[in-house]
This record gives sequence, C-alpha cells and structure tokens, in this order.
Amino acid sequence: MSSYHIYQHILNFSEDGTVLKPTPRRRKFKKSVDGCLNCKKRRKKCDETKPECKNCIRRGIECRWPAHVNSKAQDDKLLDQLISIQEEDIRQEEAVSSEETLCYDAFVSVFLSSITPAHCHPLLSPMSILLPYAVTNSTVKEIFLACGATIMAYADDSFIQRAHIRYHNALNLLISDIQKSKDGCEDHLFISVQLLQTLCLRDKTLGLSATKSAAHISAAYEILKKRFAKELKISPLDRILTEHFVFNYPITLMMCHHGKLSAVPSPFSFYSQFGKSLETPLNDCSSDPWLDHPILGVGLKAHEISAKCTWMCRVKELPLSLEDLTICKRLLEEATENLQRLKSIPMYSLEKAQKQTLSFSKTVIYASLILLTKLCNNRARTEDVQKELKLLLDEVLYSKQLDDDYFQSIWAMFIAGSVCIDPGQRLFISERFRKVSSMLHSSLSEKVLRYLEMVWGEEEDKQVGLDFLFDTTMLDIVCS
Repeated sequence: MSSYHIYQHILNFSEDGTVLKPTPRRRKFKKSVDGCLNCKKRRKKCDETKPECKNCIRRGIECRWPAHVNSKAQDDKLLDQLISIQEEDIRQEEAVSSEETLCYDAFVSVFLSSITPAHCHPLLSPMSILLPYAVTNSTVKEIFLACGATIMAYADDSFIQRAHIRYHNALNLLISDIQKSKDGCEDHLFISVQLLQTLCLRDKTLGLSATKSAAHISAAYEILKKRFAKELKISPLDRILTEHFVFNYPITLMMCHHGKLSAVPSPFSFYSQFGKSLETPLNDCSSDPWLDHPILGVGLKAHEISAKCTWMCRVKELPLSLEDLTICKRLLEEATENLQRLKSIPMYSLEKAQKQTLSFSKTVIYASLILLTKLCNNRARTEDVQKELKLLLDEVLYSKQLDDDYFQSIWAMFIAGSVCIDPGQRLFISERFRKVSSMLHSSLSEKVLRYLEMVWGEEEDKQVGLDFLFDTTMLDIVCS
C-alpha cells in the first residue's frame, strides 16, 4: 500500500452520529406582479410608478419592465414563474458568493494571520506567499474556504454543516490531485497538506484532532522527501512550509493517540534528513536568523529538541534503556547549551516581535527540560521541576506584558500545566489557554484545559502531574 493510500485510509472517518441543526425556514413574502425588473432582481418593493419607479430614479439606472405588464393574465402567470426561477438563481449565486467571502475573510484575518509571526519579513510571510495560490489552484482555494468555514463555525452553529461540506470537498479535491499527480510533491499539494494539518489542531466541529493531524504530518513528510530529493535550492515556500511542519510537530506527537504514532515519522529521522536544509540561509548574503527562519526565528533548535523529547516521552517506557538514556542525556546537554545561547541574545537590539519570538523559544526549552528531568531520572518528582516551571511562566508573563494577544506554545503550556501545583499559577495558565482558544478559535486548547483540570483535581497526590505526562492511557484521554 502506497504512502498516499495509507494517507487516504487514515483520513477516512465516518460522520455517523453527527447532529446538524436544521436550516431555519425563510420568511415568505408576497411577490409583486407588476414591479420593475430591477426591483425584482434586488428583491426590493417597487412603487410601480411608470415609466420610471422611484427606486430606479434614485439609483440613476434605466427602469425596465417585464413584458407581461398590461398583457393577458395567462401570459402574466407564465412569465412571472420564469422571473421567479431567475430570481431564485440569482439568490443562490449571491448566497454562495457571500458565504465564500465570509469564509475567505475569516481564513485571512484569523487562520492565516495566526500562523504568520509578527517578526516575518513581508516578502517571506505565509500571508504574501500562500494567498496567490488561491487564484491559480482550485484545491488550495477550497482548503482556504474550508479553514475559514471552521473559523466561522466556532461561534456560529449555522456554519457547522457548511464547514463539513467544505472540508470534505477540499479533502476529495486533494485526494484527486494526489492520484493525478506525476511527482506527488507539487507546491499546491504541499500547501494543502500543511494547512489541513493545522486545521486538525484547531477544529471544533468536524471531529478532527491531533490524531488526524498526524496523518497530515505523515503525508507532508512524504512530500518533503520528494521535494528535497530533487536537490533544488530551498525556496521561501519550502522554508515556510517546512518550518510550519516543525512548529506543529511537538504538539501533534504529544496529543496524537498512541495507536497512531507508528504512522508518524520519528523526529530523529526527520532532522537527520532535513536538519541541514533547515539551517541553510535563504539568502546567500544573509546570516540573520529572523529572516532565514520566517516562522521559527531563533527557535529552530528549541523546536527540534522539543520534538525529540516528546517522541521519547510517548514511545519509550520508563526507566529507559541504557541506549535511550544516553540519547536523553545528550538532549539535556543540547537544551542547556541552547538556552544559554538564547539568553545571550541582547534584548535591547530586538524589536517587540523578536522579543516575543525569543521568549517563545525559551518556554519551549524550559518545557523540554521538564521532560528531560524525568527521562534522565525516573525517580524525579513534580517538585523537582518547579524551578523550570517558574522560569517558563515568567517568560509567558513577559510576553503577555509585551502584547496580551500574543499566544505562547500550547505544547509548552500543556507541560507547564501538568506539573503546576500552585493555585495562582494554575489560574494564570487557565487564563492563557482561554485566551488562546478565543484568539485562534481552537478546540485543542479547550481540550488541554479540560485535561489539566482533571489533573489538578487529583488533590490527594499533587505529585501526579509529572507522571501523567508519561502515562500513555492518560494522554490518550486527551486525544479522544
């Protein structure tokens, strides 16, 4: 079975049991028989003044009248029926156009803007690079609209059914494109898979999840291998989408159902294949990490460490074998070195957006250190990681003070919440997750918060949080 057949198989899920709200009935209006055609088309009440009605005079347009006026009653009825059919077609076209506009605007203003870091150079931002593909490729356009529809459905139940339809239309178009593809790694396929990956981490209405995101991660991995096998110069599109892959990697690994992890590429394999390509400057004359890494900024190494830590957490059993323990101790050294490098970056030289990205990267490293403490010492308890927790939350607070709308890593905050025992810190973490949910229209943050509240409810044993991070059964509850 090919990788794409596996991809299709994983993504195939039933909608049985889905409850959709009935579409409310439209109010009925008595049609004007003798109104002008312009008023009929705009569904406005016509005063029927001839030769020009007041509406047409006010709009400065030619007032046109149906031929049935002053004709026989039988002809009147027939022509009115034809006009009624024409009006219904116009209404349907206007409804589709209006819905597409709403979905597209939601995609651009909420979905796409949330994956466009503020430190991005305008010419390297997802906003500027991805949007033109909606004009040239129908699949990409439909995925844009599907993502926008789920944003609309987050707060408006009337969009739930339309979000379902658009998602499945987009998925069918993508599968058809894959089947017809010669290379299997064209730009529009790469864009489509990556956007659907993020959608799975946001959706509230389609029954998607990090487990579904894992299927898109696997598909993106196959596409990456084919694109990089060509040994072409890395384009801005490659860099953006590959970094987008890296950004979603840790949370997908952490929140994916354990039974599906076997289909996800190991981060050790991924970085051995693509690590050097990710480190290669985009411009020959540039050594600025903020430009060379439009999504991750200076956080490339932090995200690599976090993905590898998560993999060891999810697929290995404690206590670790000697070989795995050696790997984790090496990761601990790398995390410590990377943290020192991040701390050495002079803050005074940075713009606000860069400071936020730097803070983001530090929180990822602190969360990695929490996991590595347990991986390297099976006897470690929750109280042993409170220093790292406090430093992590200090960075989150710092970002909040810079900009309250800036969101932190859901992955890092998930780990922080799991080992948090202080009521004040728990309250702060809850507030941050609710903020992220509201900003991103994300159900994942709501799901994580419900999990944390369950962990925090184990008051008889405040040490349980760190152990829960390594409990496959407990983590699978979050995935459900």
